[in-house]
Amino acid sequence: MKITTNQLPGMSTLYNDYIEDFSRVAAFYNHDFRDEDSFLRQVEAVESRTYPREALGRILLQQNKKFGAGAKTLENIDALANKNANVIITGQQTGLFGGPLYVLYKALTAIKLADKLQRTCCNGFVPVFWLAADDSDFAEVNHCHIIDRNNTLQRIALDMFHDQKQPMSSTQIPQEMENLITGLSSSFHDTEFKEALLGELRSAYNTRHYFSDAFGHWLMQCLQDFGLILVDPSDPEIKKLLTSLYKQEIEQGSPSTQAVMQASSDLQKSGYHNQIQIREGRFNLFYNLEGRTGLEKHNGEITVGDGRTSFSEQELLRELKTHPEKFSPNVALRALTQDTLFPTIAYVAGPAEAAYFAQLKGVYEAFDVPMPVIYPRKSVTIIEPAIDRLLDKHGLSVPDLWQPVERVWSEVVRSNVSEVFFQKIHDLQTDIPGKLNALVDELNKIDPTLEKMLLNTTGKINAAIENLEKKAMQAARRKETQLQEQISRLSDAIYPHNSLQERVLNFVPFMVKYGPYFIEKVYEDLTISSFDHQIIRM
Repeated sequence: MKITTNQLPGMSTLYNDYIEDFSRVAAFYNHDFRDEDSFLRQVEAVESRTYPREALGRILLQQNKKFGAGAKTLENIDALANKNANVIITGQQTGLFGGPLYVLYKALTAIKLADKLQRTCCNGFVPVFWLAADDSDFAEVNHCHIIDRNNTLQRIALDMFHDQKQPMSSTQIPQEMENLITGLSSSFHDTEFKEALLGELRSAYNTRHYFSDAFGHWLMQCLQDFGLILVDPSDPEIKKLLTSLYKQEIEQGSPSTQAVMQASSDLQKSGYHNQIQIREGRFNLFYNLEGRTGLEKHNGEITVGDGRTSFSEQELLRELKTHPEKFSPNVALRALTQDTLFPTIAYVAGPAEAAYFAQLKGVYEAFDVPMPVIYPRKSVTIIEPAIDRLLDKHGLSVPDLWQPVERVWSEVVRSNVSEVFFQKIHDLQTDIPGKLNALVDELNKIDPTLEKMLLNTTGKINAAIENLEKKAMQAARRKETQLQEQISRLSDAIYPHNSLQERVLNFVPFMVKYGPYFIEKVYEDLTISSFDHQIIRM
């Protein structure tokens, strides 16, 4: 069954056009991801530049050994540092226990694209995953969702105080994490994989680690044999490599802001939304002053956060030179930081990211960095055997579930109620108004004011018929308790919280159930050269 992007709920017009009709949005991007020559042109562009390969090699080797990297990852770091390999990169916030399924799909898409280009293109390619360790949005990463042993959708959340300015790279895993993992364990049936897998999860999410470290350990454990390189940009050694980029942003009065504002205007004129909201005077940098704080030009000075601290331009540049570890990019400059460091051929992007890259072409041009191919992250729904049987039993497809569960119930119940009943209801709704209207002429002869009463009577009869139909449906639903439970189970598995499965469900339950086979199966089945939504059946 073919499921195109514009059939998916929640997709923006910009992203739909990006996938289905690229010519409409081509002006906002540097390359067409479907055009194989785009990759060759980007290779030529990055090979005309120099990158800090040797320094990156040292830093990445240290980071990835810390994360428990396998031999293939270490070989890929060597290829990047010493053999002019190019990069397919993606990244994400460091969500609890790896975050939603789409995080896994991003990593696997990058790995598979690097492997494909390795076989078909002229150079070596390695996959890289950028950990958003500088991010401070704890509410975004402190929870995950699972389907438990009772087929119930559960939210697993870490309830702890967090300073909203504190990045994940300095947010310590608390003692409460052990209780959370113990509770998670009780949510699953025992399997041959459960004990070892949860042991690995405990090892990653132990109190010696920060949140971003824990995510890195866990993701590396899950993808150890795939050669994925992780990069933690909060590392002070990485920050040192970015000082020239940040210096340009400060000295030139934020050329990134000007470029994004122009692109925002152009997008709106073309009928598209702005994914990045930005205003004049803002620098697209954060400064760590007791947590991440924005920088803004005000009355000739550069103020930090609420304005109680300020710098002249020269003072801020000296601070950058002396303490580069205190600076990090915001969303409008983040992509540029990775592509300044790495010889990036393609970035694997989800729908929101692909939309915000439409605002960044001018940023790349302002800093003279080649904008990579923006390659769509594969979109997937996992269907397990029991769910597949329920779909078949009720004659439903995956897209049928992409609506509120009450609507699915109504449609299924309606299909189970006799068609004769609905036909007779339809006949009543058709026949009665016609017969009543036939009285109009006779009533007018008797008393013209009676016509209004007739219209009111017709409306009341129609309302009564509709109410009768509604009551019959409710009665049918009450008789179908088991059906309701089954439809709820389908909805939780396929469209949890009225959102695509990949955006809500965590992948730990699948790994507890299927072990290493789960990721191997997804990787093998993933068709990254097709940009339709994919169903993978376990």
